[in-house]
Amino acid sequence: MLHLEEIQMEVDIRKYDMHNKTMTRDQSNKKLLVLHVPGVAENRPSVLRGDHLRVSKAEDKEQPITVYKGYVHRVELERVKLGFSKKLLQNFINNMKFNVEFTINRFPLRMQHRAVELAVKHCLGEVLFPTGSHARDKPLPQPQPQLSLYDRKLEKNPEQRTAVQRIVAGVSKPAPYLVFGPPGTGKTVTLVEAIKQVHKTHPSAHILACAPSNSASDLLCERVQEHVGLHQLYRLYANSRDPGTVPKSLQKCCNWDESQDCFVFPSKKTLMGYKIIVATVVTAGRLVSGGLPSGHFTHIFIDEAGHAVEPECIIGMAGLLHAEAGQLVLAGDPKQLGPILRSPLAMQYGLGISLLERLMLDNPLYQKEEKSGRFNNKFVTKLLRNYRSHPAILKIPNELFYDGELQVFADKELRNSYCNWEHLPKKVR
Repeated sequence: MLHLEEIQMEVDIRKYDMHNKTMTRDQSNKKLLVLHVPGVAENRPSVLRGDHLRVSKAEDKEQPITVYKGYVHRVELERVKLGFSKKLLQNFINNMKFNVEFTINRFPLRMQHRAVELAVKHCLGEVLFPTGSHARDKPLPQPQPQLSLYDRKLEKNPEQRTAVQRIVAGVSKPAPYLVFGPPGTGKTVTLVEAIKQVHKTHPSAHILACAPSNSASDLLCERVQEHVGLHQLYRLYANSRDPGTVPKSLQKCCNWDESQDCFVFPSKKTLMGYKIIVATVVTAGRLVSGGLPSGHFTHIFIDEAGHAVEPECIIGMAGLLHAEAGQLVLAGDPKQLGPILRSPLAMQYGLGISLLERLMLDNPLYQKEEKSGRFNNKFVTKLLRNYRSHPAILKIPNELFYDGELQVFADKELRNSYCNWEHLPKKVR
């Protein structure tokens, strides 16, 4: 299915190819050429720093046509700055015309293929297809750990508090622990509290925290940073990240190298010295490439897990998590929009189903028990209190998708603040 998705990506990118397009020298750096690309700011096409384009002179008609590879140094509003070999630069004249061919970034795909292979190699069957045989009949530790929560608001939320306790106790291992609920129920808050508590309670723990996007990963890191020292926390960025978009609060605990003007990959020894590493699920694959030993991470947390295809989610654990002793925690909402794919065939055969959704749909451990009508909180917690929405907004999704169990806890003054807005459509009686 990954091959089907890649083929469709190759087909789709072709529609952005350009012919007879001019390039000019960059005024601030004569070694770079500037190409005007309408729509690049809206990811049409998607071009990131570190990607490459292929260009050939429009005047070349006879075979073999020389093709030059240009590496993207900077992406601006409607133009990209490209670095080429000396061979092209020496013969370049401003406004020369080129045929331009865009390419897909195969790195995430390569990481996904490798992750699937590593999952088999490292025997992650009980993590990806858990039976619960190790944990189902194991009694909960008594007495329950009395945690001093960093976020005091969680003390008043029984579901969030229970989820944190179960994660810290590791009662589901080796099966993943799932935290799910609709927007506004505090999934990320719960995950962040669990990360901090594991860090405090288990001094030997090494934690990897991931999300599919940079924005979600940054949010995790910023919130963890509130109670964890910079010498213990590290934000690992990919080379393609625009340094200008890195939050100020994270600039001192990430892999940006001012002297080299780029993100650098630290040594294995340096990385292993940190207690908590935060990265996107794809960038987490570089930790395997960098030689971190299997089982180095005792806990792996993946937020927004419902937005990642399963092989992408596996990147963050395969080759990094110990198959039996490690704890995987997934947070997300299988009822929201899932992974976005291009291939209809890949969608048809299930690639669009995230690991989180598959576990909740197909695995009895993560489904409501017939007798009690409740989820087994050894393996999963459903967050019920919504802190964001007006009751009228919550009513329909609550009835359609959440069994009518959601409770309104949004601040009354805040949730009603726009009810009398003059432009708000009013129901005609």
